[in-house]
Amino acid sequence: LGVVEDAPDGSPVTAPTVCPICGGPVHLETSDPSKENPEGVTSAYCDNYYCPGRLVSHLTYVGARSCLDIDGLGDVLAEQLVKGGLVYSLGSLWEWVEIAGQGLDQHGEDAFRDACNGEGYPGAQCISLIKGCRKAKTAGWDSWLMALGIPGLAKELSKSVAAHLALKPDDLPRLHERLLEIAPKQVEGLGVERLKEIGKWAMNPQTIEDLQTLYACGVRPECTVVIKEGPQPLAGEVILVTGDLGPDRDRLRKMLEDLGAVTKTSVSSKLTLILAGEGAGGSKLQKAEQLKIRVEGREWLVRVFESAGLTLESRGMDNIPDIDNGFDAL
Repeated sequence: LGVVEDAPDGSPVTAPTVCPICGGPVHLETSDPSKENPEGVTSAYCDNYYCPGRLVSHLTYVGARSCLDIDGLGDVLAEQLVKGGLVYSLGSLWEWVEIAGQGLDQHGEDAFRDACNGEGYPGAQCISLIKGCRKAKTAGWDSWLMALGIPGLAKELSKSVAAHLALKPDDLPRLHERLLEIAPKQVEGLGVERLKEIGKWAMNPQTIEDLQTLYACGVRPECTVVIKEGPQPLAGEVILVTGDLGPDRDRLRKMLEDLGAVTKTSVSSKLTLILAGEGAGGSKLQKAEQLKIRVEGREWLVRVFESAGLTLESRGMDNIPDIDNGFDAL
């Protein structure tokens, strides 16, 4: 519902006790004090998990670049989906994507766009939403902890929780149990009161249903824990990534860095390896040949991941096309 502040004339504002959208009770939460706000900031939000107003705001937040970065999931389409009865929770959004996506795949973009427009929904935006939700299935655990709407878990704290619990892709349906493992002060920023709120969220039957629904729809959050035990298989490697290897390039660089590599964005004599996928830059490969830098592809990546006890699937890369390591262009 927003932040509770004083009126412009300085008079206090009484916080709402009832949600104006669904009539449910309103919860007040005061953030920790800061230099800018010594008394903390009090926010008001509806306690009803299925409140349409709350859900529209939640979905808009989920689609933002700072969260899951889903193209098409803005406030207008979110409101249309909720008011139209197509989406009633976060999990149901991915259920809708599964069903609508089948129609998109079967009939093609033009026919799907026309059908959506005929029903009063923006067809092009719906297509972007489907593609964005599919891509977000393997977003990092830190982003998914934010997207799930867990009380108090903003970006940095989400990273800390994901690292502390060493969350894996298959932990999603039992995330509520994993969160209850955290004791006060084990994670900086998670004290008794905040953990109580997280526990309340974790024990909500609707939360558990959403987690199971998302998992059934193929959501597998990517592990974001840096491998620290034992030798790192890419220690000493200086790598440039070019071409398409499945996930977006920033995520792939992060994976390589987690395994000990240093990544670069341009070809130079400092490189020890170029990891090339489909559509790799010809000029970069030619320069690599001149500098006698070795070039590797998907099979090399498979071997590296296996040496670290990982799989491509666990890193959101199960659908990478086969890539020839020969590179005839060289």
